[in-house]
Amino acid sequence: MKYVRNIQVTIPGLLEKIAELLTGKDVDWKIEQKDAASYRGSGIAGTIDLPSGWATLTVEASDSTLRQDLTDLIERIEKDHQDKLFPPL
Repeated sequence: MKYVRNIQVTIPGLLEKIAELLTGKDVDWKIEQKDAASYRGSGIAGTIDLPSGWATLTVEASDSTLRQDLTDLIERIEKDHQDKLFPPL
C-alpha cells in the first residue's frame, strides 16, 4: 500500500528524521521536490521562480504501524516547528 504525503521541506530536521525512521526498513521510499512557484514582478523584475518549499513523500509500505509512525512523526515535528514560530500565549 502506498503512503503519500506532502511535506514542508523548510522545517529544520524533518527530512533527516524521516530518513532515520525509514532507513533499515524493507520499504521503497522517495522524496520529490515540488516545482518552483512563479511570481510576476513589474518592470525589470519580470518573473521570478522560487522553490515552493514543499515535496511529496512516497513510501511503499504494507505495514500500517509504519504508516502511522510516519504520520505521528511528521505531525509532531510540524507542531513543534509551529510552536517555535508562534509560541502559545
